[in-house]
Amino acid sequence: MKILAIDTATTAIGVGLAFDGRVVASFQLEGTKRHAETIVPAIEQALASSGCRYADLDAIAVDIGPGLFTGLRVGVATAKAIAMACNKPVLAVSSLEVVAHAYASARPASDGEIVVVIDARRREVYAQMFGFSAGGVVARDDAFVAPPAQVAMRAATPDAGQPLVVIGGGVAAYPDAFSHLATAATGPPPIAALLALAERVEPMDPDDVELLYLRAPDAEINWVSRAPVTS
Repeated sequence: MKILAIDTATTAIGVGLAFDGRVVASFQLEGTKRHAETIVPAIEQALASSGCRYADLDAIAVDIGPGLFTGLRVGVATAKAIAMACNKPVLAVSSLEVVAHAYASARPASDGEIVVVIDARRREVYAQMFGFSAGGVVARDDAFVAPPAQVAMRAATPDAGQPLVVIGGGVAAYPDAFSHLATAATGPPPIAALLALAERVEPMDPDDVELLYLRAPDAEINWVSRAPVTS
């Protein structure tokens, strides 16, 4: 199975290609907000380096968030466009699960709980708790958005006897909030982890893929806050 993976949930851009579970191409450009200008050249470079054509692909995997609104829209729109043009399904994966899976995969003998936090801007983080499992991780709750201090308070009261670690970009963004907890700062969602998870999710029709926003886009929030009040 040949899977093309696209990740634009953060300021980084990730593109990867896997053949039957083996990663044959992987590109990750960090610290950029030029998702629209960069994503297609990165995809074409990945395909060219592996001798693969769009028509050879079996599915398109994409990070549906939560994350940066503009970046997510670019990545998901690109994935859906390729899938529609090639008549292929989409494999949708959460950014929080990708980060958790990458962390757990490097520690297969570990147990306990993992809380993933991703910077959501506006002094908030996207968060979700996961537990170690034989296949990687399993979600303990639904993804949510909240102030870092609130997430830290919730993370400070895990099940008795269960070790816990807070990971993700939100740790570096709000270090004071998580300073009393065990933490591990990690970078953007790894493209190899996205490819690994993609093989486990149900294929979707491109039209059915929805972004995991968790809150209204910043532009909508700004518009509402500036709108005049009328009686």
